[in-house]
Amino acid sequence: GRFDVFTIRPEGHGRRRIGTTSCALDPVWRGDGRRLACVGIARSKTGPRFAVNIVGLDGRIRRSLPPGGSRAPLAAPTWSPDATKLTYLRARRDGASLRVIDAEGRDNRLLSARPSLLSGVPATWSPDSSQIAFGTAPASD
Repeated sequence: GRFDVFTIRPEGHGRRRIGTTSCALDPVWRGDGRRLACVGIARSKTGPRFAVNIVGLDGRIRRSLPPGGSRAPLAAPTWSPDATKLTYLRARRDGASLRVIDAEGRDNRLLSARPSLLSGVPATWSPDSSQIAFGTAPASD
């Protein structure tokens, strides 16, 4: 459950390992560039759980959101522009659910649970953090 996290410049130079962490998938920068959010593993009393981890530039996990009671895979975390909340997707038997949680790990809310929700495709926040756009697959005939 440990993975290396790297940064690299857009022109392909300056690859730098920022640390080893349980943060493995879907890294996304916070607006100020001082933290990443990504999907990884969090330890809980009942064993490892999927979590959205907030990671410092040293690779250390600063907070795990939310290990909760579910072992369902998570995907596509996205920071709000004001860096106070994150959206993420949680796998469901009938598709995916879009959830939002504050950056302190409180107020984890379901926004949409649809069989047609595009799993793995991140939601997008409006610049003022007042709206969230997300995609669904067209209904099949």
